[in-house]
Amino acid sequence: MKADLLTPFAPNGISPILTCAAICILSFSGWSTIPNMSEEFKNPTKDVPKAALLSLLTCGILFSLFVYVMNGLLPGSELAASASPPVAAMNTFTTVGAFIVVIGGLCACISTSNGLLMTGSRIPFAMGRDGDLPKGLESVNKHGVPKGALILTAVGQLAICCSGSLVYTLVSLAVCSQAISWVITLISSMILRKKGIKAPFHAPLYPITPIIAICGLAFMFVRLSTTAIIMTIVWVAAGFIVYMLFNKTGLKKHCNTKPPVQTIDELKAQQDKARTEQI
Repeated sequence: MKADLLTPFAPNGISPILTCAAICILSFSGWSTIPNMSEEFKNPTKDVPKAALLSLLTCGILFSLFVYVMNGLLPGSELAASASPPVAAMNTFTTVGAFIVVIGGLCACISTSNGLLMTGSRIPFAMGRDGDLPKGLESVNKHGVPKGALILTAVGQLAICCSGSLVYTLVSLAVCSQAISWVITLISSMILRKKGIKAPFHAPLYPITPIIAICGLAFMFVRLSTTAIIMTIVWVAAGFIVYMLFNKTGLKKHCNTKPPVQTIDELKAQQDKARTEQI
């Protein structure tokens, strides 16, 4: 490493770093694999928080050290001009190191794609099970795998791979959508907690933690491209309209003949009634 390449440490100030961090929010969607699959855990109360925190800590340290070394091997202008900055940096002193980085990158892409394919299919599967999407998406094979939802998610991933240069816009769009979905999740968790719904594990330092998270996501959201923000707003509005039309018309009845899922208030009233009867 060359010490002079790290001085000054942030030559263009903190603003470009924050903009880059906003795009990198998409990387954290990989960790949503853990809570999204909590239904499959034997002991989610302990395993989900431990797995999430340990993976974040481990990968966070490794990623930080990797980027630190990379910037100490090549000037920022050369890294920015390279199609693969990590390979270019490692290639400065060993082709073996560059080859290892290439193999590691390919394995990371494959494992991430598999993880997102697994967790991404849970959303249409759950919506199909609840009757919010066609019931074919809730179908499972003899091994209990949601085949319909998996096929739909795989087709979506293949479409993104074939999008060419449009993938850069799709990345920004995905970041915006991810930030919005996390904010909705945070707000929902606060509402559920206020309603007295007990969960197997809680956010530490509540309500400070979710409030800080919401503010951080909002700050990152406004740093994204205007095009991506506008596209996300239009996409969310269209999705909301379709969802309302789907639930307010007779279309939902044709998608799932199962009885409707109980609301939070109905479930709580049923639990209170059961406790009263026991007393």
